[in-house]
This record gives sequence, structure tokens and C-alpha cells, in this order.
Amino acid sequence: MAARAPQPSNVPGESLEGVVARLQGDFPSVETRRICEVVELVHDGYREARIRTFVAIFVERESRLRLRGDLIHASRESPQQSAEVAGPARALLG
Repeated sequence: MAARAPQPSNVPGESLEGVVARLQGDFPSVETRRICEVVELVHDGYREARIRTFVAIFVERESRLRLRGDLIHASRESPQQSAEVAGPARALLG
């Protein structure tokens, strides 16, 4: 039986902790502080959402896109870091 990825909980604090943990695993070169900032920023956009069931999923998806964008942007700005960042970014973008 294959291992299942952790699912977001209905408890907001636990959901965001799970989101951060999964993003840390997927973006090991990004500082935890930056991941937390992105997750909090994205989550703030859903504070007024009337239906909360899928907020953690939306926050994770949007945060993942922003972090990928950060990696791509960083690789364009810093030629010496380009090789370090572009490899993981290409892998993430498939």
C-alpha cells in the first residue's frame, strides 16, 4: 500500500503548519522564514472566505506557485546562483 501525503486538517493552525512542512520538503533551498511569510501572505487573502473547507489547499497551491516564481526570479537576477537555482526550478516546473 502506497504512503499517502498528509491532508490538510480543518483546524486552521494545523493546516498551515502542514502546508509549511510540505513546502519545506519541496523547497529545501528556501529559508523557512520565507516560506512562512509566503504562506501567511496568501492565507491573509482568504481570511474573509465564507467556506473554509479548502482554504489550506488553495493556500498551499498559491504559495507553491509564488515560491517557484521566487526561484525563477532569483535565477535571472544572479548569474552565479543561476546554476544552483535553475536546476531545482526546472525540476519543479516539470
